Parts: sequence; structure tokens; C-alpha cells
Amino acid sequence: MSASSLERYFFGVSRKNGYGPVDLDLDPLPAASLEREILDLSRIKEASIVVNRPNSDWNDASDVLSQLAGSSGGKDAAVVVHAPRGQSLSKEEGIINVIISNIRRRLPNIRDMRVVGRRQGEPTDHTVSLERHQLRAVARVDDEAPLGDQDESVREAVRRLAQQALPIVRRQSDTERQTESA
Repeated sequence: MSASSLERYFFGVSRKNGYGPVDLDLDPLPAASLEREILDLSRIKEASIVVNRPNSDWNDASDVLSQLAGSSGGKDAAVVVHAPRGQSLSKEEGIINVIISNIRRRLPNIRDMRVVGRRQGEPTDHTVSLERHQLRAVARVDDEAPLGDQDESVREAVRRLAQQALPIVRRQSDTERQTESA
């Protein structure tokens, strides 16, 4: 179940139960494969990222894009960077650094991202995206079943997703603490 599917589910539950409009913005949790796929590219032609405000303000996000969004009073921010013809974007600085630091953040606030480039020895471009590299859980919900049974199907999928996500969040948190204490 992706973040957007979970959002739609909660909107539907809200509507069925007579609640007013729900303001819900869930960001997908990047899978470990996302960073590896980006770093495996030998030449990067294009990179883009969309970030959401991580909570009531932008203080938890320290990259230049988030600082710009925060100082602008923004809800989200997006940037796209293209390499000059025949060259590559830097992996150590700039947008790739912003993307990697957002992936590594304990509570990433990436809404969407995409990197286009080539792997060593391959003749064609490869696209790495958050859509393809995020943690997911599948919930099969029978829309004919009672609402309680539908809710339980989703709760079980959320439990499975949490079992996958929590170890990743804990590892990232431990890494951040080690970096801060060094």
C-alpha cells in the first residue's frame, strides 16, 4: 500500500463517517535500494526532487531546498537540475547530495524524486524513482465487507509496513546520533 493509497483510504473513511475534509499528506518511505540505485549510476543527466514540509515548520529539514521553502513560507518545494550535454551531475554536491541526505533522514519528507542516468557500460539511460523504490504493503479490501473488516485489512497491512519501516528508521536514527556525537 503506497502513501497515496493510504491517503485515499483515509479520505474515504472520513467521508463515510461524515467527517469534514481531511488534510493528510503522507510521504513514502524510501527503500534501501533507492540510494544504491542512484549511486550505481556512472553518469547522471537529470535529477528532480519534491519535498513536503516535514511537520508544522521546516526546522527538521536542513538542506538548501527545505531552507528555501521554509523561508518562503511554503508547503512544499520542487527542483529539477539538468547536466550539460555529454556531462554528469555531481554525486557529492548539489541536487544528488540533497536527494541522498533526504533519503537518509530518519523521517524523510520526499514526496517524489527521479534521477535519470547511465550505469557503467550500459548504452541506455535508466530512471531511478521513489515510486519504484519505496516500502509498500498490500491490503486487499473487499468493498462489500463491513467497514470494520475493511479497516482491519488496512490495519494489518499497516502493521506489516511498520515491521519493515521501523528497523530502517531506527538504523537511520542511530546513524544520525553517531554522526552528531562524532
